[in-house]
Amino acid sequence: MILHKTISDLLPVVEEAGRIALQYFASPASQKTEEKEDRTLVTEADRKVEEFLEREIRKRFPEYNLIGEEKTLWFREEEAPTIAIDPIDGTTAFTVGLPGWSISVGVLDAAARPAGGIIFSPAWNALFFADLDPATPMLFNQKPVRAWHPPTRPEFGGNTNIFLDSKFQRRFFLEAFPGKVRCYGSTALHMALTSLENGPSAAQAFACYVWDLAAAHAIVARTGGVILHQDGSEIDYRPILRGDKTDKHILGGRKEYVDLLMQCIEPRIQGAERESGG
Repeated sequence: MILHKTISDLLPVVEEAGRIALQYFASPASQKTEEKEDRTLVTEADRKVEEFLEREIRKRFPEYNLIGEEKTLWFREEEAPTIAIDPIDGTTAFTVGLPGWSISVGVLDAAARPAGGIIFSPAWNALFFADLDPATPMLFNQKPVRAWHPPTRPEFGGNTNIFLDSKFQRRFFLEAFPGKVRCYGSTALHMALTSLENGPSAAQAFACYVWDLAAAHAIVARTGGVILHQDGSEIDYRPILRGDKTDKHILGGRKEYVDLLMQCIEPRIQGAERESGG
């Protein structure tokens, strides 16, 4: 069960983590960018932000499992809720001076179901917050966001916006989609933006880690949206709690538009279901 009633005391922690990250973002020489074994990038900002978040979260939620992208893994043997942190989601964008990166802190309950989350985009001063009480609204920059109510006949138009993974073109075609495609760099941010009333309709990502999805899933669900495997099946977070990726690609956003996007995506290479993040 959830051992706390709120994660609101993590809001100033995440905002302070954003200030730490911005110091590195403003000074490329300080980032000390390296390539990891999976060929994704890591910077000094990733490490310092994760160390700060780990320390502050452990003070406030010592009973929780805690996992992070770079090194944090504190997993209790007994069932407990889990906090998953991504210190810099969208590291490639971060290293080249693009603002589309975020800090993500997500909470899964003891059954590994998304329960709450915080996603902060410091360069854009955009803060998404879903508290642990499912009856509370999702907040965007401290203002409640209304749940999504679909039109009678949802459809894609020329001004429909969606987000795609940065490597989408390697694996898929999207000729049937008539709208506009975006890619800022952060999977968590892409998914969270679909929760806004005037936000994009859907987002797609290649196979993800739990820290990519946990916060975004809680945020999107709070406004009536979904995050699913690209084939429409539900995500089971239990198999990926210790650092593996989902075994399928991901779609998120407003359910009616996720269903439409699912129909538009055509595979370029049959049988290729996994790809490293970007």
